[in-house]
Amino acid sequence: MAININTVYKTVLSIMNKEQRGYLTPDEFNKIAKQVQLNLVDKSFYDLNKALVYKSRGVVNQGVADTADKIQEKIDALYKTGTATFTSGSATLPTDIYKIISIVSNDRLRTYEEVKKHEITYMQSSPLTAPSSTFPVYYQETAGTSITTLPALADASTVTVDYIKKPDDPRFGYSISPSYGTNVYDSNVFTAGGVAIKQALTSSLTNTSRTAGDGTYTGITTTSGGSGTGLIVTVIVASNIITSCVATSPGSGYAIGEVVTLTGGGEITLAAGNLYNSSTYGSTDFELHPSEEMALVTGILAYSGIVIKDPSITQMASQIIQSNEATKQ
Repeated sequence: MAININTVYKTVLSIMNKEQRGYLTPDEFNKIAKQVQLNLVDKSFYDLNKALVYKSRGVVNQGVADTADKIQEKIDALYKTGTATFTSGSATLPTDIYKIISIVSNDRLRTYEEVKKHEITYMQSSPLTAPSSTFPVYYQETAGTSITTLPALADASTVTVDYIKKPDDPRFGYSISPSYGTNVYDSNVFTAGGVAIKQALTSSLTNTSRTAGDGTYTGITTTSGGSGTGLIVTVIVASNIITSCVATSPGSGYAIGEVVTLTGGGEITLAAGNLYNSSTYGSTDFELHPSEEMALVTGILAYSGIVIKDPSITQMASQIIQSNEATKQ
């Protein structure tokens, strides 16, 4: 589940245009959208806590009216499972962790209870509370990027980590129309360190000779003199010269100036405009539950300095979103 970033951006621009409140550039939109998305994730935890309190008092209905279940669905959209491998007594956690749900053994028969590091001394002072193989514990270290268990686990041992992931930063990617100079939404998925797909690489070719014969060649693999891997391209050859070259699979780990050799002939010296990281190409949708779409729109407008007081504007936003959804079907 995800929320299309182009839908949200167009809705925001439509409302700003109606209110005659200027324009939000893609770069400004991306920065604001990132903050609003994180705020909504944090708000879900707060709302869930409040809903569970009401539920414990028996004042929440069941089924579709169960508020706690609906909020839990929003959080579960970011649920993920990973592993942590131990070296010298500690294990590095997955880099995209936002909040840990549980640490368990790989067979899920043993759960590690989280404790604070300063509590360890008191726990070990008594045989009744000391950590053991049947009552293992863990504590976080290095600003929440690693864990240590008691009893200590041997090197190369692993545990399973259930957690809520930090949502990927939203990104409205675009190319610029050569005819009108306007921003054209790029629906291709942004890949860090990848080569922008469907964008011409011809100007970056440093060796265009190819002797296999004229025609269109798809699925051409590549090798690199740098750290990049996985780039696949399509080329068009005329008179044994490559006249067109576009990426069809972005690969990863590429850098500006890296020389990539095409299987069968031809080389690409990657320029800034060829890579997702140094261009405007490639998009990343919001990793939120679809029900958060309206909250995203109003939150971005609020951060942009627009407070929606007129109910007709809110209604307009809802109509635009519904229209966009109908168009996609």
